Amino acid sequence: MTELHDVDDNSDDPDDDARVEGGAVDDEYDDLPQSLYDKARDHNDQLSETERQLLLTYADPPTGLVLAYPDSLTIEDIYSTFGWPPPDVVHANIQRASNGLVTTPAELYARVRDALDRGKFDTEINDDEISLIMCHFDADKDTRDNNLGVPCFSAARKLLSRRLELDLITWKVAAERYHDLQRRRLFSHRPGWVPPPVPSIEGDRGQATRDLIIERDALLEQHKFGNVPEEDFRPRWDSFVASLDALWPKPPPHPPGSSRHGLHPTLAPGLQASVCHRALAANAIPATLSRRPVRHRPLA
Repeated sequence: MTELHDVDDNSDDPDDDARVEGGAVDDEYDDLPQSLYDKARDHNDQLSETERQLLLTYADPPTGLVLAYPDSLTIEDIYSTFGWPPPDVVHANIQRASNGLVTTPAELYARVRDALDRGKFDTEINDDEISLIMCHFDADKDTRDNNLGVPCFSAARKLLSRRLELDLITWKVAAERYHDLQRRRLFSHRPGWVPPPVPSIEGDRGQATRDLIIERDALLEQHKFGNVPEEDFRPRWDSFVASLDALWPKPPPHPPGSSRHGLHPTLAPGLQASVCHRALAANAIPATLSRRPVRHRPLA
């Protein structure tokens, strides 16, 4: 069976695989051990009534209910846990993007999987469908929320992802195309920019991407188990990364006729300070994005 995942899981880099183990607790959010979240996520039917009450009492309220009594959830509870809009909005967005072919998130995932299986991902799945998968099925949203790594949120979403059959490989293939789409939209406003050519490959680019991701993730899993030594793992991992980059070529960093910041040199230096400002100057993204707080990664 294809591996299933939390729809916000974006941990492809082997160096970002740190996680809370055993009884360690993230005190900012709750007082429950990681082992209980793991049990609720992977073996929910084996939870005792005491454990279910602990999840209800100490976990974040919405996710505590998901982990303790997932069979009691309404569709509104499920969509809220993922951070999706209300069901009627999600379904309307999916119907609009798919031209009425599917309605629910599970149906859209199944549609993408089927297209990948038949080598029709490039031609049958449109950019609006990809954007919905990556943006919480919200047509007005351009980012995902920031609950990555929070034990209760992560366990609850992975549990529901499995039940809804929102699989990891489909999401990762959609992510590759979504990032390519975002790059093209942003860079297309740069003076003199010429989009990189779509690589000429035999078959479907989405299908090729899926095959690479499956092989890459299998390599990563074997490395985690200690079956592939570091000196063998790194070159093979880098080869997979290079192959994916070849399938989804990145635009050149300094297109002809632009400054190193991607704007005409005569623009005020202040406008060259960030990607958001550059895109704003070119009317590429809504002005509201520039007002969002910037979260910086702490220095090591």
